[in-house]
Amino acid sequence: MLAKPAIFRCPYCGDLKEDLILLVRDGEEEFRYAARPCKKCGKAQAEYVDERTFPEGTPCPKCGGKLEKT
Repeated sequence: MLAKPAIFRCPYCGDLKEDLILLVRDGEEEFRYAARPCKKCGKAQAEYVDERTFPEGTPCPKCGGKLEKT
């Protein structure tokens, strides 16, 4: 089991936040746990963001500028 920082996005309001994700490996499979609701709107569990779900150049939900991976 490993806890590491990760980026999350709310599917309703688009807010971004950094929080911990819990990674659990069972042989070849990896499970991710992060069961916290959005801190801004409280409507849904924020979704884990990676390069596949949030490619570089995606618009920022706050300012509209393009996000860069740093």
